[in-house]
Amino acid sequence: MEEQEGLLAKLPMDKLKIPLEEISSATNKFAKANIIGSGGYGLVYRGQSKQHGMLAIKRLNRAHGQGDHEYGTEVTVLSKYKHENLVSLIGFCGEDDEKILVYKYEANGSLEKFLPSKDLSWMRRLEICLGAARGLRYLHNETGSEHGVIHRDIKSSNILLDENWKAKISDFGLSKLVFTKSADSVIFTVACGTPGYVDPQILHGGITKKSDVYSFGVVLYEVLFGKLVAAPGYHDDCHFNVKMAKKHYKEKTLDKMINSDLRTEMNSDSLSTFSTIAYQCLKKRTEDRPTMSLVVKAIEKALDYQQASTSSNGYLYDVYISFVFETEYIADYLGDALKIEGLSTFKENMKGYGYNSLVPRLEAINQSRSFLIIFSKNFTEKEEVAEIVKCAKEGRNLVIPVFWDVDPSYVRHYDEALKEVIHERILQQSDFNRSSSYPARRAAAKIKRLILAGKEKSGDKRLK
Repeated sequence: MEEQEGLLAKLPMDKLKIPLEEISSATNKFAKANIIGSGGYGLVYRGQSKQHGMLAIKRLNRAHGQGDHEYGTEVTVLSKYKHENLVSLIGFCGEDDEKILVYKYEANGSLEKFLPSKDLSWMRRLEICLGAARGLRYLHNETGSEHGVIHRDIKSSNILLDENWKAKISDFGLSKLVFTKSADSVIFTVACGTPGYVDPQILHGGITKKSDVYSFGVVLYEVLFGKLVAAPGYHDDCHFNVKMAKKHYKEKTLDKMINSDLRTEMNSDSLSTFSTIAYQCLKKRTEDRPTMSLVVKAIEKALDYQQASTSSNGYLYDVYISFVFETEYIADYLGDALKIEGLSTFKENMKGYGYNSLVPRLEAINQSRSFLIIFSKNFTEKEEVAEIVKCAKEGRNLVIPVFWDVDPSYVRHYDEALKEVIHERILQQSDFNRSSSYPARRAAAKIKRLILAGKEKSGDKRLK
């Protein structure tokens, strides 16, 4: 506790303070109509601010006189540690004895409510789990300081999803800062967490980073089964327990627990890899559980298996995006939009490559069904383009250009062979602005239609 208070005192808090008047205005004076969540801590409101946009505002219930420590911990962790798979703290307010936390609003809410949804494909479930795993790996090992963070309350309701279904770990009130890089080092503290997710070893004294790994293993089985874990001693058909999950894994009867529609989507290797790492997370002995780095690698592998089985004609990626550093944010926009359309992509920063970084890119080109090239004045990827032209001439029918700060005539000067295989202009610089991803989504929908049209000609209609 003293260590966390000391760290909080060192942080530049003034920049994060938001006036109570602004928060009250954003929520229409904390109107009931704006309540989007509740818990022991109090209520969560949706708000709209001219300065900060859409907000999620957590207001602690002061009537019970609880939550001061959790409030301070949340501010400490989220003001110091930033990652794309953690929720973004906009600020806080302590005026008039209030304890209010203000976050960026995540449009799709929590993973918990989507667990039983038939619209949440296996591919998307894998991507969500991978994002959450990367966020937890960051907290444990990659903060860039002497501190690591044990979350202590990992569960599906604390994994939020943005408008692009990117996972964001939330609710750091129970988190503990640790001063060790070891995943197995024990920290002695009061046991806490949510029944069903809590590492049983906590009851024998102390927590480790592997306590988070156990909780995450429970979440992985929730994602697999499409239902929530039950609290110990509670049983019904809408829930499962850890003992049941481990039993079905060992007896190779997981199919009995997985929704039949979801199971038909799954590549067998993907399912095997995913369920194995989930089972390993739940090992009784903490030292037998994997680190979050190993969990990330396993889920990446499960995702690769799934992508390879669903991409056209066995290709690993539907679309390869070629770009340079100056157009990276356009590639990010397009990559995220293509994922929303159900298309797998390969994209990587191409600036200043050497032989070692070029080789995997050329391999990815040969594993891709279609190609998207973002042309700009500094685009100099000759080797890449040559490989794309070669693949396109072999029958992959789409090479789609995006023209950024150059005219379409630039292609003629760049590569004569490319002119023979290129498709049509999708976007150019005037179509984009940094405050909106809508043009990218519109382009992604068009790209999907073009790919579908090409597959229908070849009799391959597996992309839905």
